[in-house]
Amino acid sequence: MPADRVVAVSGKLILLSGLGSVVGPLIGTGLMAQFGIDGVFYFMAAAALTLAVPAASRSLSTAAPRHLDRPFEILAPQAASLAHDPLDAGNEIPSPVTS
Repeated sequence: MPADRVVAVSGKLILLSGLGSVVGPLIGTGLMAQFGIDGVFYFMAAAALTLAVPAASRSLSTAAPRHLDRPFEILAPQAASLAHDPLDAGNEIPSPVTS
């Protein structure tokens, strides 16, 4: 998302959250009056279905992103100690011998 649109999108998300906080209980109480306690579950199922249908249709209609090759190799966790020797024991500088 472009940096200049962050504030606008955040404002719209806060507005939608506020509307959901107001409208949700109103719809929920109406459904509970009609269907009892099962009305809450019907409402949640309808909301999930309402969100799942556009998400599924969008995922089926858009192409998969292009796979890019990695410019590096991933080391297995067991090989991490072989990649770097913290003591650097192999590159010891010999001390001068004094008599």
